[in-house]
Amino acid sequence: MKLNNITFEQDILKCIKSEFANFNQNLPEDISLIDALFVYRNWRQRFIGPGSREVFYSKELKNNPSFKNNNFRKVIEKIEYKLKNYDDLTPFLSKGIADHPIVIPNNPNNEKDRDLLLNSFGIHHLHLGSGFENKEKFGISFLKRGNELLIAYVQKDKVYFIDILEHDVFPYEKKIFTIMQNNWPELLKPFEMEYLIDIQPKPTNNEMKDLVKLHINAAVEINNKFYSFGTQTMNGYNTNGRFDIISFIKQINQDVVLIEGEKNKIKSELIKKIKKNIENLDLHIVIKNGLFFYVEEQTKATIYLDLKENKRLHIFSTYCVLGTHSYDLNS
Repeated sequence: MKLNNITFEQDILKCIKSEFANFNQNLPEDISLIDALFVYRNWRQRFIGPGSREVFYSKELKNNPSFKNNNFRKVIEKIEYKLKNYDDLTPFLSKGIADHPIVIPNNPNNEKDRDLLLNSFGIHHLHLGSGFENKEKFGISFLKRGNELLIAYVQKDKVYFIDILEHDVFPYEKKIFTIMQNNWPELLKPFEMEYLIDIQPKPTNNEMKDLVKLHINAAVEINNKFYSFGTQTMNGYNTNGRFDIISFIKQINQDVVLIEGEKNKIKSELIKKIKKNIENLDLHIVIKNGLFFYVEEQTKATIYLDLKENKRLHIFSTYCVLGTHSYDLNS
């Protein structure tokens, strides 16, 4: 599948290749739009995009002795502040986002570009510790990490802090979903198998870990209810990955039609803002850190499509400033 606007398609491929090149990773020159977006989305889903999110704490987290430890509580409160205030959370994430953004082509068994807990269950983990490492990785100062992790379920406008667990519980721990069921059962409701009576034999936590590592989706029993997450493919990616990319391309094609129909309006508003005449619009797509912008190249203005207002167009005289992005490909 291609974009109806060849300039936009070339822009997307150029931006994705450039961003990976910043991490010493090169995509094939002839990679298709779908494949490039799929690889890019798999990587950016491991990040947490900017936003102002409401944060919820589980009862279990608040009662966890590790949370009552002042140092851990301070770090978690700092994460909460950042989630509420459009701040960057990259330093708290896995170093794999910098070291292994994409699979090494000559090593198909390398899975360090995949977060199995995230791809299987949509669960993020953030590292806890004190202070930051002196040496940066590709411009990122990661937190000095210990063995403790904050387990969180992240949405675009809400975040649920589940508990503090040790790193070796991954990539599966039934306790995570028990806490979610106890505190926010509505989060698990879409995965509930209402007519399943029982599972025999019931897999242990270690067996579930093995199944996840083998990229096998299994039903989970929690307090006599059964859930099937089934969001991991046979090679460890998220099941919805390619479907989401195809849907996204269709969305951009709809945007192309809208923008083409509004070109005169865009031009008129731009001239008013910059107090300077322009003959023709030179519209492009820019992708930065998972954020997707429509821009007018000559004026460096950003055209923002407000989905909440049925794709109403807003024009900003600034270039790709946070908050003027039309889409966020991060979690």
